[in-house]
Amino acid sequence: MLAATGCPALGAALRLAAVRELTRIGDRERALPLDVVLAAAADPLHDAALPAAALQWRVLLETEERRVRGGAPLTSQRFAVVAPTLATYTDRARLEATWRETGRGRAVIARALEAAAWAPARDVAEAGAALVLCAGGRTDRVRFLPFGDVPDADAEAARAAWREGDEGPWTVLGLAALAQRARAVRRALDVAWRRRDTDDAALDALGRAAIAARRALGHFEAELVTTMPRLADALGTSRPAAADALERLVAAGIAREVTGRARDRVYAYEAALPVASAASGA
Repeated sequence: MLAATGCPALGAALRLAAVRELTRIGDRERALPLDVVLAAAADPLHDAALPAAALQWRVLLETEERRVRGGAPLTSQRFAVVAPTLATYTDRARLEATWRETGRGRAVIARALEAAAWAPARDVAEAGAALVLCAGGRTDRVRFLPFGDVPDADAEAARAAWREGDEGPWTVLGLAALAQRARAVRRALDVAWRRRDTDDAALDALGRAAIAARRALGHFEAELVTTMPRLADALGTSRPAAADALERLVAAGIAREVTGRARDRVYAYEAALPVASAASGA
């Protein structure tokens, strides 16, 4: 829905935010730095850039996303690989029943809230809720929900109340978190949208070189991150020409190299970083 506002990079930013949130594994201090996730998304050697726990979650997320879009149900057995708490979870059957519900006549967001309420841990709650929305046809890709922003003590009390039959507290907390995140993303989108004109004006001084730089900027707006070989293929140009366009965008403050390496470098679109940060709660 938000992608329709006119910022082509938003969908990619939210996708990256989803992977970033899944690396928290119940510990906010262990959140993967956004630049590392950006680099991993564009780097052909991306697996080496992710910790083992993050890589496991990313693989599971991508696999389950494809399965639920094809109509397959979520099962706790598949999640138990990255969430061992499910192996001994006493309400595992109830959680799976929530995941499998078809939800006719019932709002998908209500099913997502219930999936989060019956989960044994925050990482499972967030992943399950996001995949329920995907399975319900509300998005073609997983978009992570901000339930993880709710303080742990408040979330646990509200989920416990839901399991006892009182849906009010968790509904209020969950929807409030969604609204807060939506406002943050909207503000970031406004910043990114205003910056597009600034970025375009910054290229005027490049003369004829601005033609290639603007084509590269268009690629960034759609893809958010790129590498020199990927940009060359996308624009149908030589690698030296792509490298020159990238360096001009970096010099203009439009793009940022995020790996710090001399080879296999990855570049991120600066204007989209506020959107990704707002989407991830960073």
